[in-house]
Amino acid sequence: SLICDAELQALLTDSANNPLNLGRTKRLATPQQRRAIIIRDGGCVMPGCDCPTAWVEIHHIKLYGAGGTTDILILAALCRRHHGITHRKGWDMHATADGWFWWTTPSGHTFWSQRHGVQRTGPTPPLTADIAA
Repeated sequence: SLICDAELQALLTDSANNPLNLGRTKRLATPQQRRAIIIRDGGCVMPGCDCPTAWVEIHHIKLYGAGGTTDILILAALCRRHHGITHRKGWDMHATADGWFWWTTPSGHTFWSQRHGVQRTGPTPPLTADIAA
């Protein structure tokens, strides 16, 4: 029966009932997701960046081509410059369950993202806490 074999998935929506978690049904963020991400992040999440929000691109923490999903918790706002840096060899971007991001540089240094121009403080979590793994 369909009930016995059902597979359930939570659907997070905005106030107008637009889906914010699309799984693998769409590769690119929708306008509604983009708006929600910009409201959450306040611009590029790379610490110290103050580019206008109109300039940000939406980045998949786990690349879509590598099985990543188009879900709001693992999408981040990055300006073109920092989006390019994030894709360089040796750079890894990570997501936490509470909606923050952090990086590992090619030299192994780790640091937190920012929201609305304020960088998160404290030690970065272990790799096992990365929800996009």
